[in-house]
Amino acid sequence: MPTLRPSAPPPDSTPEQALLAALRSSRPEQRQQAAERGLALGPGVTRDTQVLLLRQLYLAHVELRQLRRAAEIATRAAALGPLQDIAWHDASRALSALGEGHEALLTQRRAARSAPPERRSFQLWGLATLQHHAGDVDAALATLQKAMRSAQRDRALLRAHAAYIRLDAGRPARNLRRTLDTLRASPNAEGYGRFLLGMIAHLMETSARPSCTCRPSCAATPTRGWPRSSRCAKSCGVRAPCWRKSTATERPARRNSLVSSAG
Repeated sequence: MPTLRPSAPPPDSTPEQALLAALRSSRPEQRQQAAERGLALGPGVTRDTQVLLLRQLYLAHVELRQLRRAAEIATRAAALGPLQDIAWHDASRALSALGEGHEALLTQRRAARSAPPERRSFQLWGLATLQHHAGDVDAALATLQKAMRSAQRDRALLRAHAAYIRLDAGRPARNLRRTLDTLRASPNAEGYGRFLLGMIAHLMETSARPSCTCRPSCAATPTRGWPRSSRCAKSCGVRAPCWRKSTATERPARRNSLVSSAG
């Protein structure tokens, strides 16, 4: 008598298989279909798996530029409980991309309040970024200070981001050389760390007055409008002069362009 072998289960017969198919999808349409199949399998889907499937669905809608729908899906995921801060953060990102800055701020506050200790500094950092883009420099710096108190691995990035915000607002950044050296020596020097180093160098190059407080020699009396840039680079570690001559309207125009491009 021939041996009867059970037939192979159909694809995505369990929520976990649907999640795996979504994770392996190379196109957003495929990711969306797989996530929707998994969510349609009924009440047997655990909350953890639901949240993970909803996040794949969120990512698919973001890739398809359906940001309103993405924000709604992230809000739905946040109501389930697991990874709540990540879901609120995702919703905030979508709302910010839609130009709804106030709602994005409120949603990111929820992300910060619901974050576990190991992610609290990250969520506060996201809140400070939105506050900076909204023009509330004092609130952004205060939020970064709070984030630094709970930071575990990203303290160097937070300090550099605070220096960037100060320089962008035309304020002095104390201990700038130490801040930059610490960031370069940290595991976070690449990626966003490299972005911060570049933005700080850009702000110092185009600032109309001394922005760094490394040494008095850095702000030496310039010759024909230019300081000794080599001395500045040796002192503060940024390969750009601390300041240069510019018109009275150049700095406000530059700062406005930076804020508009970042938002």
